[in-house]
Amino acid sequence: MTVQRNRGDSLWSEIGGTAFIPIKPSEPTKLKRVEADCELTPDGKVQIGISWEPPFNNNESSVIAYKVSFDQGKDTWVDQDLKVNRFDHVQTGLEPGLTYRFMIKPRNVLEYGDASEPFAVLAATLPS
Repeated sequence: MTVQRNRGDSLWSEIGGTAFIPIKPSEPTKLKRVEADCELTPDGKVQIGISWEPPFNNNESSVIAYKVSFDQGKDTWVDQDLKVNRFDHVQTGLEPGLTYRFMIKPRNVLEYGDASEPFAVLAATLPS
């Protein structure tokens, strides 16, 4: 490849060089509840564990963080950031008896990608 400019053409570049062009990450998939992390805590609250699979295009555009958003059962979304080496999250301090929805958004060096589909989990109570 050469570049043409007012003072003449550039030298030929070497063949075989590659450029990395990051692309917007796709949404994480396969959100699921992690049974071992779902429990009633001593203060009467509930904790819910979830996990997910990384975006399918992660190799073309490495994810550096995930934003976990959860709906508090009142159509109010709360955001939290996680590090890239995590594909799970435990949310604590939840009210028993409410259904919580979770969404995950991946972030690369450019921007946040598309959010996952909302995933609903019931914060159950212990039977009386």
